[in-house]
Amino acid sequence: MMKSFTTLLIAVFSLCAVSSIASAAPTLDDANPGEVTITAQSDQYPQAPAAETESVPMETVEPMEPMPPSDLEIAADTDEELSTPVLVTVSEMVIATGVAEREPVEIGTLFSTDTPRLFCHSRIASPEPTTITHVWYRDGQRVAEIPLNIGAAASWRTWSSKVIAPAIPAPWRVEILAEDGTLLAQTDFSVE
Repeated sequence: MMKSFTTLLIAVFSLCAVSSIASAAPTLDDANPGEVTITAQSDQYPQAPAAETESVPMETVEPMEPMPPSDLEIAADTDEELSTPVLVTVSEMVIATGVAEREPVEIGTLFSTDTPRLFCHSRIASPEPTTITHVWYRDGQRVAEIPLNIGAAASWRTWSSKVIAPAIPAPWRVEILAEDGTLLAQTDFSVE
């Protein structure tokens, strides 16, 4: 009877030692290459056997192919407020002598020095409200910056105008910039 009790006690302690395997760190076994040996030892039960070992076959893992380049940007944790650029597109940009009922009038690329004012009319698509800027240049020199508020729409019509009198013959250009300064579109025209 005593021998059965001792055998039972050793079996219980052995099970306790084996149950701590989950917290044991696997180690490489030089004696059996390709296998990981898990060694467990219980500090809770000092009378338990010193160590139990179990060999587990290692899985072969094929190396991964490199990932293709991505357009994704990864943002680091910073104190600055992170912003996502708004996708703004320009579907139309024209220079005209006027605007009537939100449509350009007398569209062109060559205008007379007798024309007192010109308009840059544009159609903008934006998924959310934003601000664009019409930047006017005469002979390569910036002469006006006009910020324009844009609503969330697939086709938002907006325009700016510039007095060109006294009209001096010169090449002109208007650029449309996104809120972050990105060039969205530009058009060239002349006053002669």
